[in-house]
Amino acid sequence: MTTKYKNRILLIVFCVFLTLFAVKYFSNQYSTLKSTESNFIVDTSLICRIEIENKKSKVVLQKTEHGNWITDDNQLVNQQYLNFSLRIFSQIKISSLVPERDQNEIADTLKNKGTHIQLFNCKGKSILAYYVYSHIATRKVYMMKTGSDKPYVVELPGYEGNFAAIFTLNKIDWLNPYLFTNYLPQLKEFYVENYLEPQHSFSITYDLEKKQLLLFDSKEKEIAYDKDVMKAYQIFISEVKVEKFLSDTNLIHTLEAKKLYQITLSTIQDDKIIFQFYPIILNGKEDKNFCYVLINKKQLAVIQYYNLAPVIRDVNFFTKKL
Repeated sequence: MTTKYKNRILLIVFCVFLTLFAVKYFSNQYSTLKSTESNFIVDTSLICRIEIENKKSKVVLQKTEHGNWITDDNQLVNQQYLNFSLRIFSQIKISSLVPERDQNEIADTLKNKGTHIQLFNCKGKSILAYYVYSHIATRKVYMMKTGSDKPYVVELPGYEGNFAAIFTLNKIDWLNPYLFTNYLPQLKEFYVENYLEPQHSFSITYDLEKKQLLLFDSKEKEIAYDKDVMKAYQIFISEVKVEKFLSDTNLIHTLEAKKLYQITLSTIQDDKIIFQFYPIILNGKEDKNFCYVLINKKQLAVIQYYNLAPVIRDVNFFTKKL
């Protein structure tokens, strides 16, 4: 066997070993990444509580036994924001590991500037906890599990990860702007008190035995109504939306004594939510376009009169055909 032939054999053997090593190495790398990726994806049907915390605020969202999502002080959550968050939790994809030279810096950034997210099941057991941080300059989103020191570059639903900003919202931004929508499926009574014209007050009650809505005037006399008009009114109720929620709780104590309206909504679970409407007085003049709405005596918001007007009706409205 010539020396040239031996060298050729050694070269072939070396190439075979090099190929096997490369296949083994990259196979391990892929399986590790794939396993980590699956650990970040969550079955959202198991989630009953979400805690989102950063240096700016802490938001706690929890699922009720009736399927509604509320804040830790029992205010309804913006359903669109919630749905998008759940979509993110179920579709997180890891692009790559952060290079080793940058891992410490990114890990510190995640802990100090990022948002900490904890997901719990209905028994209060932690499903997953991690940090997330969106780097605006590089348009990259980083994530790292709580207790780990290995950050990853991830892909989230939304344009270049920009929707990760949903996890930096303040608590007040998570509130549902539609006042009555989430309560309608459990509606037992919708009572409108008109303080400006008390004779126009009325209530709509759902009779569980007859399985129909009953209408009563201010003197609690049952009124026959047009079914199409009542259906239209239910649509009006579902579309009542506030312009913005106010974070300054001190304003609650400055409300004018002159209450305009009060709507009391009762559910079949015997929950009661009270919406009180007050004028906005600026420099001694009453705002003709907007008024305050105080929800359960603890959350203040601003609403346009034209948005509220379809709900504040004369009881005779229900007796006329559309």
